[in-house]
Amino acid sequence: MSIVMEGMERRAELVAEWNKAARCLEVPAPPVWLGVRIGIGYARAGATPQAARLLNIVREHTDLKSAQDSSELHRLEGELELARGKSRHALDLLLMADNEYRGPPLKAWPGPIR
Repeated sequence: MSIVMEGMERRAELVAEWNKAARCLEVPAPPVWLGVRIGIGYARAGATPQAARLLNIVREHTDLKSAQDSSELHRLEGELELARGKSRHALDLLLMADNEYRGPPLKAWPGPIR
């Protein structure tokens, strides 16, 4: 639903959808990757206070010894800086995230889409 709202430039509804998704994080130890994805959604919707709130939650649960967790943290920091208009710092953080951990490559679709 958030993709539809974003495409229609309906920011209030988009943020409402991300608010619904954020309820998944109301557990003792929310998964870092999930907090990051929702935080990125907020940042891209222009809801920087909500993204910053999630960044604080992600920081609390990030295992800095884990390359994947560190990468996720820096990705959210970069997206938030980008939303705040700090492009240079955002790019540094996003490049750091990319260098820290790269997931498995996407596989090509096995056949024609029908």
